[in-house]
Amino acid sequence: MKRTTKKGLGLVLALAMVLSLLPAAALAAPGEYDVWVAGVQITDDNKDDVLDDGGTVAFDPETATLTLNNADITGTPVPDLSNRTAGIYSKIALTLELVGDNTVTGTSASDSSDGVFVRDYSLIITGDGSLTAAGGTSAMYESHGINGYSVTVNSGTVTAIGGDAKLYSIGIYGAFGVTVNGGTVTGIGGTAQTNESLGISTHASSDPITVNGGTVTAIGSDRGFDFAPDLSGYTDPAVTVNTAATAEGATAWNGTDALGGEDSTFKYVKIAPTAAVTAYDVWVAGVQITDGNKDDVLDDGGTVAFAPETATLTLNDADITGAPVPDNANRTAGIYSKIDLTLKLVGDNTVTGTSASSSSDGVFVREHSLIITGDGSLTATGGTLANGENHGINGYSVTVNSGTVIARGGDAKRYSLGIYGAFGVTINGGTVTGIGGTAQNNESLGISTYESSNPITVSGGTVTAIGSDRGFDSAPDLSGYTDPAVTVNTAATAEGATAWNGTDALGGEDSTFKYVKIAPTAAVTAYDVWVAGVQITDGNKDDVLDDGGTVAFDPDTATLTLNNADITGAPVPSWPQDNDGIYSTIDLTLELVGNNTITAASATDDSFGILVLDKKLTVTGDGALAVTAGDAEYSCAISTDTMTMESGTVTATAGKGSDESEGVYSNGFTMEGGSLTATGGESAASWGIGGRFAVTGGTVTAIGQTLGYYNVPDLSGYTDPAVTVNTAATAEGATAWN
Repeated sequence: MKRTTKKGLGLVLALAMVLSLLPAAALAAPGEYDVWVAGVQITDDNKDDVLDDGGTVAFDPETATLTLNNADITGTPVPDLSNRTAGIYSKIALTLELVGDNTVTGTSASDSSDGVFVRDYSLIITGDGSLTAAGGTSAMYESHGINGYSVTVNSGTVTAIGGDAKLYSIGIYGAFGVTVNGGTVTGIGGTAQTNESLGISTHASSDPITVNGGTVTAIGSDRGFDFAPDLSGYTDPAVTVNTAATAEGATAWNGTDALGGEDSTFKYVKIAPTAAVTAYDVWVAGVQITDGNKDDVLDDGGTVAFAPETATLTLNDADITGAPVPDNANRTAGIYSKIDLTLKLVGDNTVTGTSASSSSDGVFVREHSLIITGDGSLTATGGTLANGENHGINGYSVTVNSGTVIARGGDAKRYSLGIYGAFGVTINGGTVTGIGGTAQNNESLGISTYESSNPITVSGGTVTAIGSDRGFDSAPDLSGYTDPAVTVNTAATAEGATAWNGTDALGGEDSTFKYVKIAPTAAVTAYDVWVAGVQITDGNKDDVLDDGGTVAFDPDTATLTLNNADITGAPVPSWPQDNDGIYSTIDLTLELVGNNTITAASATDDSFGILVLDKKLTVTGDGALAVTAGDAEYSCAISTDTMTMESGTVTATAGKGSDESEGVYSNGFTMEGGSLTATGGESAASWGIGGRFAVTGGTVTAIGQTLGYYNVPDLSGYTDPAVTVNTAATAEGATAWN
């Protein structure tokens, strides 16, 4: 292969030989080392905690070993090549020791981009952890996941992905040699506009690619291996090949066709021990399930386990993040299966898709059926992507028999679908919600199949479909459901939904319904109050969170009692893009017992600790409450139409707001007793207390980056209060009001 960087090679080699004779210290000033991580040069002062984040990256100068311990590294321009970027950049021979799961992500460059770039020196990789190294987009030249003068992998799990490039996109590039002695190594070439996409490459055919052990996979749109690997030191390896850049359809190598070089037609080559353990075509967070890991797939105590006999994947309080699928580096999924799969839900589980250039899914069962069962819950979300489609759950057919399932499509160039079963979606029981996300060019749909002739069947349970274009892509078949209660809305929200008239189309192009809910008519009475995303009903009102009674509701007085409760925010059906700790659309009394916390997470739209929408909130009791909102467009710890605080101790703290941030907002708030501290977060418009406010008793403190109070508080009912003020958002230096 002729490479553009070959120009001037003799001079570079000569310089490299001279440099290789010099000690590492000669290449840098005293106390500094010629190694940069995320743009930070390693010195004697920072070598034990290079990124100042608790030690995810550390350097041992005596052995030139850089240890990555669950590190997440982003590329920056390298110091002496301003148009080139790398996550890790070294001008000395370097050993990478892998501990835990590590990522190095290259950034775009006008010249070339690397995940890991060891310039003019050797790179050795060791350790029991994993590394995913990806090159960024290169406008002019090359992109490499890993790039060194020579690259040797002795152990660990290494995935190296080349980014989009003008010339070459290479997973692993060792100019003068690549050697794999052990571990699991995957090199994937990305898109190369004018030259070649290669999984694993060296400078020339005379520079060897040597595989002595481990499992090595090379994938490239042009060739997997740039040159044929030397397998003479590997005892009886199993080699599979494909003329397509995918594992799908790969077959055993015939032992004679060229594995690399210009005569090779193989875009996919895998070299593995012949006596490898049985592997199953199911991947979780990028980890393939085998007989060796099936009982504890993620090595975290058993949150994910697989039973091969029944093809059942049990999720037990699992938290799964998406990863590239093995046969398409441009597509990601949290769970990826190429066999019929049953998901059994135990506890509360999340599967979160990651961004992709092609398509992204939370759960993707490719060309096979998915069945969901169990008493637990699953929230599956697709990730943001540049092109293609996005699904929370995606399968040839999808059946839900029980459990609580929330599936959300992420932002997509084309379709964003909550639940997609190409040839059928069937719901026999449980609580199922499908929510379509933002779709730029096509449609946002809650629940969909490939075409209307492929049925959506609802025979039981509670099913909600929400999409910016339609809830159901085609009308659901309710013939097997005895007397369901169906509510609909032409807006994608439960707010304002009404009973279905029985004739208007529930789905299909004739439907105007962006929100459709199908539920048992004889369901227990439900109240319009949600705590941590759980709606209060007659069935759970005495122990809303099923934790021994920290949250209880009295329907007769509309009183929600918090008794040493710890509440985490969650989206509610009406506002899937928000995050609320407590959400109510009825007048609500909050009784405080003991010490309580409410923590809302960050959200794309609004984040509220407590939101009482267009109704009154009354706070009473002798306990305490610390309520915190997350970062959002609008962040507010407590928001209500009117509010009265009679007693108790409340601390209300807002997060960062891209639009506004308020500790407390109310159109009419009266402070009668107790203690309240309201703090607005970082924002161009930040107030401690917004709206209209009167104080007749108690102690109230308002702190805001803009103002403490949006309006002048009414103190006419408060006899001789002591008022202290400060022009800074702090009690330090506060003085008596004049």
